[in-house]
Amino acid sequence: MNENQTIFSPADLRANVAAKAKRGPKNPSKYTKEFLDNEADALIKYALNSPHPFFKEFCPPRGYSSQVVHSCNFLNNEKFCFAYNVFRDISESKIALGALTNKFNSYMAFAFLKNIAGWRDKTEVTGEVKFDIQSLITDIHRTEKENSGRLAKVSSN
Repeated sequence: MNENQTIFSPADLRANVAAKAKRGPKNPSKYTKEFLDNEADALIKYALNSPHPFFKEFCPPRGYSSQVVHSCNFLNNEKFCFAYNVFRDISESKIALGALTNKFNSYMAFAFLKNIAGWRDKTEVTGEVKFDIQSLITDIHRTEKENSGRLAKVSSN
C-alpha cells in the first residue's frame, strides 16, 4: 500500500456519500408568495393558450422541474394550488376533446387520462338480479349434507 493512500471504514464512506448526496430542493428563498402568485397567473395563461398543455412542458423553461412543485410545497400557496387544479381541468378537457375530434389518438389519450386524470374503465351492470333467500338457504343446506355424506364415505374407507 502506498503512503499517500488512506483506508476508510465503511461507516466513513457512507457518511461521505451521504454528505455529497443531493437532498432535493430545500424550498429556496426565491419561491416566495409573490413568485408563486406570478407562477399561478402564468400557469393559467399557459393552459388557456397552449393547444396541448402539459405541466412537464411548462416548468423547465421557468427554471424548475415539475417535481419541485411537490417537493417545495408550491401547492401550499392557495393561488398556485387553485391555478394547478384549473390547469389540470383544462388539460383534461383539451385532451378529451382532441381525442373526440380525432386530433389525438383516442387510445393514447384514454391511457393518458387514466394515468393522469384518474379515469377508469367501469363495467356497467344492467338488469335486475332477483333471488329467493329461502331457496338460497335450502341450497346451502343441501350442499352441506351432500358434502358431509361424501366426507363420511371417504372416512369409512
